Amino acid sequence: MKYFIFLLVGLILLSGCTQNKEQNENGAEQVKEPQNKNTGSGMAFTVETPQNKREGDTVWIYIGQTPYKMEKVTDYLFSVHLSESQLFKDTEVKEGEKIRYRYSRNGYDFHTAEYLEPTSEEPDRDTNNYFWTKQGRETEYTPGKIQEDKIQRWRWFPESGLPIKTASLEPEGNFLQRINGLEFRSGQTIEDLYVLAFHDFFDSTAQHLKDQEYRWVELDPPWQWVEENGLPKAVNDIKNNPSLLQEIDRIRTIF
Repeated sequence: MKYFIFLLVGLILLSGCTQNKEQNENGAEQVKEPQNKNTGSGMAFTVETPQNKREGDTVWIYIGQTPYKMEKVTDYLFSVHLSESQLFKDTEVKEGEKIRYRYSRNGYDFHTAEYLEPTSEEPDRDTNNYFWTKQGRETEYTPGKIQEDKIQRWRWFPESGLPIKTASLEPEGNFLQRINGLEFRSGQTIEDLYVLAFHDFFDSTAQHLKDQEYRWVELDPPWQWVEENGLPKAVNDIKNNPSLLQEIDRIRTIF
């Protein structure tokens, strides 16, 4: 049967990532040590996450406007080493300089960031603007420092347990007969991969759609603004759309 393909932002929470393990000389699995044994410049960050995350979740750290994907050490511990150039970009490196940062689940910016309870002094702590400006965490730079943190709660998640919400996919009522007796098409849309972290969940999202017995998936490419005769114009530059053409064959393989 011929299948078609749609793109989905909301299913980024699904994944098929595997735990970061290696095999020793005897063939037994062993968990990697965190990459935080820093003896030179730069800093290492390790963070313990709540135990109610979903399987395959990734953790990213945002330094200013830039996200960095952390390495999975154990199910609930993630680590990353950042160089001085990553920490300070083009600004002067100063020991004792304040570094603002914030963690995000699956790297979807503020949407999936660690939750910060608003206070009377800072009622905007759980806002997108706060995420990109004050961020929420602060430490002082010391070469070779290891910053250890613990996340109490993710946005949209309770402190313990998983949010569970179910809905019936069965249509209600009677559908009018379609032209030429065509079967009613039910499926999902997968949005273009405009967030870097979406790539980690592309295959698992497509597999989940198949497991739910969707038979139609629509790829939803972005529109681009171009200039034509001095005026802006919206076009669908299919040849240069990031990722879409590369992913179509992957979805066809899964479906």
